[in-house]
Amino acid sequence: DVTDQLRRVDRRYAGDPERDPRFVGYAKEHFVDLDFGDQLAALPPDRRLVLIAHGWVEYSYSSTNFAAAQAGLRLKAPSLLVQRDGRWVTLLEEAGYPAGINHVMTLDLTGLVRPGDRRFRLASNMELYWDQIFLAACADKPPVRVSRAQVHSAELYFLGYPREYSPDGRQPNLYDFANIDRSVPWKLMTGHYTRFGEVAPLLQQADDCFVIMGRGEAVTLRFAADAFGPVPKGFRRSYLLKTDSFCKDMDLYTAFPDTVEPLPFHGMSGYPYPPDEHYPDTERTRLYRRTYNTRLVGP
Repeated sequence: DVTDQLRRVDRRYAGDPERDPRFVGYAKEHFVDLDFGDQLAALPPDRRLVLIAHGWVEYSYSSTNFAAAQAGLRLKAPSLLVQRDGRWVTLLEEAGYPAGINHVMTLDLTGLVRPGDRRFRLASNMELYWDQIFLAACADKPPVRVSRAQVHSAELYFLGYPREYSPDGRQPNLYDFANIDRSVPWKLMTGHYTRFGEVAPLLQQADDCFVIMGRGEAVTLRFAADAFGPVPKGFRRSYLLKTDSFCKDMDLYTAFPDTVEPLPFHGMSGYPYPPDEHYPDTERTRLYRRTYNTRLVGP
């Protein structure tokens, strides 16, 4: 019974999945059953219903996934099932997972839940840990206003590594940005990186002109303090940081793990892309690369 562990975000998790000792990030097939009793019976069938789950995941690596594939295994992101007529029916197949440390995921169940439903199941073979899970019946037409603010300024620079710590002795470790380790214990891909300094022009739109940053580096973003104006009466403001980006690690089984090139781009069919596909070669991208990507890092 893990009911108490799932009531609030407190770093007390719903059990410990039986990890597969061969592969980081893999576990034996496991699930958490959620019984909401008769609470859903009175909800109108068209009421917007959202399952909200807070947790964290231990990531696997490219070499881990390659080895697991040779053993006939693959990671399965959490699927959501409901019990009906004595059997489990899948509502959402591999719906997603809390991607990282202390993340919240939302699953929209509007139109999927019936009045008689009460037992749900989240099933996966990932090494993941649930901290809080609940259902939210949303207002029919919540008065939501969305405003966007472009980056006012952005600085790329070398930061180092925030040191890891645990406030309670439990996993996952958190990061202390007031305690920075300036040493560089990691390898670095060779190639052209974005020069340090102001990079806001590269962050205005998703146009394949990237801020290319390496390990231990950071971008500080600044926004105009008056970008959104006052909060209207009766409203509450939440902030979302929206990014459009790619990342690559140096695992042996990652495509081109030792070099920045070939650069990704939005029109590619996949990464690595086939020989007949290329990063856009236009006057705009050539100017971008000459102007910004001037920091050559060798082996």
